[in-house]
Amino acid sequence: MFHNTGYERRGLLRVSAATATLLLTGTLAACGSDTSDAGASSELAPVTMQLSWLKDVTASGELFALDKGYYSEAGLDGMSDSSILANSGSTSAESVVVSGQAMVGMNSMATTGPAIAQGAPLVVIASLLQENPYTLLSLQERTPIRSIEDLKGKRVGVQSINQVLWKGFLEANGLSVADVETVPVEYSLAPLETGDIDAYLSYRTNQPITAEQDGYTPVLLNFADHGMAFTSNLYFVTRDTLERDRDRVKAFMIGEIRGWTDSVQNPEAAAQIAYDKYGADLKLDLAQQTAQMDAQVALMVTAETNAQGLMTLSDQLISDNLSALALMGTDLDAEQIFDTSLMAEIYSEHPELVVQLPVDEEK
Repeated sequence: MFHNTGYERRGLLRVSAATATLLLTGTLAACGSDTSDAGASSELAPVTMQLSWLKDVTASGELFALDKGYYSEAGLDGMSDSSILANSGSTSAESVVVSGQAMVGMNSMATTGPAIAQGAPLVVIASLLQENPYTLLSLQERTPIRSIEDLKGKRVGVQSINQVLWKGFLEANGLSVADVETVPVEYSLAPLETGDIDAYLSYRTNQPITAEQDGYTPVLLNFADHGMAFTSNLYFVTRDTLERDRDRVKAFMIGEIRGWTDSVQNPEAAAQIAYDKYGADLKLDLAQQTAQMDAQVALMVTAETNAQGLMTLSDQLISDNLSALALMGTDLDAEQIFDTSLMAEIYSEHPELVVQLPVDEEK
């Protein structure tokens, strides 16, 4: 597994122009707000984490870790619901971490990689999902698209923030923008269900479930199976944080591992905790949340994670990430993005955290 210990000194989100400016203007100096020394106390100061999305079932690992006291048991004092920040899509997790408003961030390689290329002093330490959830969703009852050949000449709905990702997918499969009609869409399945578009760029852990609840039969063309095998729900921190506050990051990640292990072992409870805590405010549907968790588990657990531990990044995954980034126009070396040493350290010191979990062979 790749280790970087000597390189000097994150819904569906993007790095906006404002964010890019923030990343390039020396705002690392502001990081002290969440990276100050913990002092001589036997307890470590709490860690703030910026999620890539809302506090629904996609944050059930954090909810379990809070409710069961896993962060506290790992040595973090004062962790609370306010330590985990939701994200409605108005900002990027990368900019929040760089500015010091959070110590740990989470996002997709499709966003984090370009942010690093633009100068963000970030480093990826782990990946919750071993396979990204991006897919082209079509409907059996409308125009099912089961292959790249089927895609030619079709109308595909793509959100503005996913244009770079979409172009990378086309390039990976020998297509150009002239081979398909790209239609700007928002986050609604209405154009797909009415037949105004033939396919919709979505998460396979989300919109296909909604389509099925609406009475349609989803047909998926997964990015990970067609040349874009990057990972998602990455954990990242600033390089300075990893050096100065390594103990706090380590304690936080131990809590994460334990919380997400509970979620994987009991998806129904994972959906329930999200529904009970945030169901009313977010208008969550328990059945949808349960199905979403089941889909997410399939992307989290592999033979590799059963051998090395949840959230670990193998050399092959790192290589896959770099290849996908290149297709999206970002050329970086592994040393510029990844440092897997912290997770290796955790599992070496706590082998009991490596839990054998069911692997979905049909994902």
